[in-house]
Amino acid sequence: MAEMRQAKVIARLGAEGEAATLALELDGHPELVLKGGKYIIVHTGLENAEGKIIKRAYSLFAVKPVARQFFLAAVPVSNGAASHYLASLQTGDTLRFSGPWGRFHWPDGAQETRVIALAFGSGITGILGYLGTVPVDVAVELYWYEDPNGGLLNETMVQECTASGNLTIHVRSLLEDPLEDFQGINLTSRFVAAGEGQRIDRSFAFLREQGVTDEQLQSEIFYRDQDLSDAKADR
Repeated sequence: MAEMRQAKVIARLGAEGEAATLALELDGHPELVLKGGKYIIVHTGLENAEGKIIKRAYSLFAVKPVARQFFLAAVPVSNGAASHYLASLQTGDTLRFSGPWGRFHWPDGAQETRVIALAFGSGITGILGYLGTVPVDVAVELYWYEDPNGGLLNETMVQECTASGNLTIHVRSLLEDPLEDFQGINLTSRFVAAGEGQRIDRSFAFLREQGVTDEQLQSEIFYRDQDLSDAKADR
């Protein structure tokens, strides 16, 4: 059984019931080293209809390892007990979780000088976690396909979470076709994607047809259709 850990909410942005960005600090666990490209399993303490504790995975979209702090974001969605739970947390509250887990990060030995990042819906949190592991001298081109019903983060926060000194952000609607952005794209780049699986699969299939190799592709699938339920609910 995974070890249970906890963190304290040290700051909160957004009113209760709205999109919430939480800054948390580890409560104990001196052995734990926070890194980008990870996610945690949040234990809400709430029970579902079968009497089981509701758990959901959320990306650490930013980390401060020295301060032992990490950041989560959630938008309450229909029937999303975990997202409503996170959005209700206030400064001083305790969050219980297991992890961190995951291997969605810049690979050792990668030689690319440019990253093309595709963030679909809530996948922006996973992409930001990944970009936090990218060397500062690597150029980043971010295609951010926002949920038309409201996004998790604003553009200023996205820029602050990215270490690259050469960042370009293209903001799109989640309803737009990502293949339209691939015309003339640099095929020697590393391509990373997070969010809805169907869009990721379609995008990567197109890139493979253009000659991009599997070694250039990395993804973190949160969900498999346009039902924007809690991030990574299918884990």
